[in-house]
Amino acid sequence: MSSISDRLSAPKALRVPVGRPVKVGSWLDRLVSKVVATSTVLVREWQTARDLRRLSGMSDAMLHDIGVSRGAIEAAVRHGRDAAAAPSAPSCVASRLPASAVTEWR
Repeated sequence: MSSISDRLSAPKALRVPVGRPVKVGSWLDRLVSKVVATSTVLVREWQTARDLRRLSGMSDAMLHDIGVSRGAIEAAVRHGRDAAAAPSAPSCVASRLPASAVTEWR
């Protein structure tokens, strides 16, 4: 059995009379957190779709001005412009080599 001092030092959510099961969160708290998480995901996807539509409607010249190619629009919207301009696999491998091992052809 727990003493009064143990119950008073416990976090408020765990303070219950002796002999009763400890309930950390109610079903309503869990429901609210699920609704908030789901609505956050829905809003983020709605914003992503809106941004994809806006960028897809731009001309190639406008996309070039902001540094995004037409094929990299979705990657730029979802992961940022730096991810859309990330180097391909062969240059990634070359970037891990020491500078003396890489020959630059001009």
